[in-house]
Amino acid sequence: MKKFVEKNFGLTKYKPYFKNIKRSLRKGGRNNLGRITVRHQGGGVKQSYRHIDFKRVFKNGIVTNLEYDPNRSAYLAKLVSFSDKKRKWCYFLYFST
Repeated sequence: MKKFVEKNFGLTKYKPYFKNIKRSLRKGGRNNLGRITVRHQGGGVKQSYRHIDFKRVFKNGIVTNLEYDPNRSAYLAKLVSFSDKKRKWCYFLYFST
């Protein structure tokens, strides 16, 4: 059975953990030459994709904070696991019961 300890409820104001973040590549309706090929696309704010651990590799850990994810309607919980005397961070989807 997995053991999770929750603390610090509420969304955080800290910056996200950058090793689990990747850029989302959007073309904005342009081809390889940079010319607009699809109309009415482009603009907007650059978004970064947070890599989420859907397989739940970590067996136990502590939920340090909750973060907003611009790509989905669910919040993300940042989990820290202390295995092999190293800190390992991961994101997983947060759901409130």
